[in-house]
Amino acid sequence: MNTIKMATCTLEGRSPLVFGGPVMETRQEGESYEQYEERTWRLKAIEDKDGIYLDPYAAKQCLLGSVAYAGEKVAGMRNRGWKSFYTAGVLCVEKVRVDANRDDLIKMAKFIPSDGRVGGGTRVWKFFPTLPEWQATVTYLVIEPKIWGDAKRFERYVQMAGDFVGFGVWAPRRNGWYGRFEVKKIDWDK
Repeated sequence: MNTIKMATCTLEGRSPLVFGGPVMETRQEGESYEQYEERTWRLKAIEDKDGIYLDPYAAKQCLLGSVAYAGEKVAGMRNRGWKSFYTAGVLCVEKVRVDANRDDLIKMAKFIPSDGRVGGGTRVWKFFPTLPEWQATVTYLVIEPKIWGDAKRFERYVQMAGDFVGFGVWAPRRNGWYGRFEVKKIDWDK
């Protein structure tokens, strides 16, 4: 009996995907903050030779966020919720490929607090790489039989992740609306 099931989820963006990863480059001598931001904004999106991707950890946290949001209890297990089963029983080990490359990104300018805190005093212009339209493929390895035994619940949680959690900067989980997605299909390995 196979103890691992693989669920490949095809996602289509319902709102723009905004990247905000750390930039490892330092400012050049004599370069202003604005010049640095203009030079490096595309680097906030993660890219390798195959194109732009999201970290697998982001996909796992997105799914866990929807499980926590649902707050459902496991039948027959008193007050135990599904989150512990999903935390230990679902893996996302592959990069989440976004059908885009760095040339597809557009620059979104935001006048935001310089310290990154809500309501911060000093504001600066920051630029964020954005994909207005996007598609991605996420592969989850499901090792917990309780989860793949209830595939419809898993599929509902993935859709809820697109509605209520999302990916990237200013996603729904952070009181935003970017990074929402629709699940086009989920293929389970046989």
